[in-house]
Amino acid sequence: MSIRFVTPGLSAPRRTSVPESVTALFTFFRITSGGSSISSVPCGVPPVVNHPEAVKDLGLSATEVGTAPVTTQTSLGGEDFAWYVAGLPGAMARLGPRTPGGPTFDLHQGDLVVDERAVAGAARLLATVAAHVIKPQAAV
Repeated sequence: MSIRFVTPGLSAPRRTSVPESVTALFTFFRITSGGSSISSVPCGVPPVVNHPEAVKDLGLSATEVGTAPVTTQTSLGGEDFAWYVAGLPGAMARLGPRTPGGPTFDLHQGDLVVDERAVAGAARLLATVAAHVIKPQAAV
């Protein structure tokens, strides 16, 4: 018998406790049923955990370039950026994935339609964030 499950969006502490709990559960079933089991519990991609200072830099930069930051719903999907912020300070933002008032498309899907007018604004925002972050470090 094979059991597979996915645990998207687990917090850092739960990412380590869930595999331990599942392994203990399989061991219990193996002992009580007289069978055998091998458990392997991959955790997948970690959740994106934004660092407070990086969020502050991103928010200040967004305001500076004339963008009004808004909070979005948490996505339970995996995001490769999570691996970066697991080891280095950073913050993730979604930049204009739709035309205001237009339909909303899921990210990373075949039907995603990006409002191309957002590209120039995204470039300004990222350049401004970089300038804010690099400037203080260059003075050191």
